[in-house]
Amino acid sequence: TSTIVVKDSATETMYVNGAQAAQVTGRSFPTANLSTLAQIGRENHAGASYFRGNIAEILAFDRALTIDEINILQSQFSSKYEAF
Repeated sequence: TSTIVVKDSATETMYVNGAQAAQVTGRSFPTANLSTLAQIGRENHAGASYFRGNIAEILAFDRALTIDEINILQSQFSSKYEAF
């Protein structure tokens, strides 16, 4: 499964396997917290559990991706991992 989350201003949009699955507007989204290390596959609080599964790739961009860019990534992931 490919999951892509795009944060643009006050809107967060989640795409699963190239299709929009959810969108939230107007909520505060935490950005860089320089007092702690970033954690991938685990929430950043005491007692948090770890993600159970495999994470093949993580990409981070300094801007919101367009739908065309998301589709390109989805196509590349599909070709690369073939399990989607």
